[in-house]
Amino acid sequence: MRVLFCPCPDRRWLYSVVPLAWACRAAGHQVRVAAAPTLSDAIVHTGLPVVVVESGVDDAIAFARDWGPDLVVHDQSGSGGAAVASALGVRNVRHLTGFGPPPMDTGPDGPPTITVDPAPPSLRVPVRTPWREVRYVPYHGPGALTAWRARFTGRPRICVTAGRSVCRLTLDALGGVDAEVILATTDEAVRRLGKLPGNVTPVTALPLQLLLPYCALVVHPGDDATSLTAAAFGVAQLIVTRGPDSAYVGDRLAAAGAGIHLRYHEFADEPGARAVIRRATRTLLAGPAYQAAALRLRAEIMAQPAPAALVPALETLALRRSPATVA
Repeated sequence: MRVLFCPCPDRRWLYSVVPLAWACRAAGHQVRVAAAPTLSDAIVHTGLPVVVVESGVDDAIAFARDWGPDLVVHDQSGSGGAAVASALGVRNVRHLTGFGPPPMDTGPDGPPTITVDPAPPSLRVPVRTPWREVRYVPYHGPGALTAWRARFTGRPRICVTAGRSVCRLTLDALGGVDAEVILATTDEAVRRLGKLPGNVTPVTALPLQLLLPYCALVVHPGDDATSLTAAAFGVAQLIVTRGPDSAYVGDRLAAAGAGIHLRYHEFADEPGARAVIRRATRTLLAGPAYQAAALRLRAEIMAQPAPAALVPALETLALRRSPATVA
């Protein structure tokens, strides 16, 4: 079987499908990832074969006609991948990134043949098209964990990943908490932030799948990848959101009991803004109910079928000559 992955120009979706792409390769199938030049380095570092498409969908279709994939896997927007599948008359597999706002049932190139959903049952957003669940396997790129980061210091460790304005407020607030704060970010972001509180240590090029197992809490802006990675490791979450899509994620995590959701615009301009974040942080660290809920999400994820278990269903789908569901 030949499987063509067509990611949108966003590393988060690319990283979410790397485990499935490798499962297909490990089963002996041929895999190619057709992507824009901006993603080529990231794909190379996953070890997957990359095809750089300079001119978008037209380039991807031209390559696909030459290579002849049996399946096309694409993101929830269908950007490009669904068009490639439609042009070749092959099955298209929509791979969701998490449990954000419900995806569209169909697009300009028709509905997906099947949707692959990595969200655990408690967080899953139902779709109308045929679907299969798959276990979320955390991957945020390559990296190396130094030995000291794997040691516990006696204080709770908090990971922070957030946008610039939210991050500044969050870090200033956490400077008043008796905890070790790890800021997972980039070199450029560290320069922009300037002086950091004494209990904050910035780390760069350290993917979350290596860091979060050693954290008691993660503070983030409500993106699917961080939310599911935290859930996969049973880590409680403080979600500080600024937009409707991320607020949707925050609401669902809060409803599951695994975190607290704060809407930035509701408190950021108040004199006690830092106190709001500190209070939520202390509540999460001291509340066993949040940890228990986070561990329940982890148990749900671990009970889902691994990406390798999905490969036989994809093989069956590729063999069918007319659109059909996968049992």
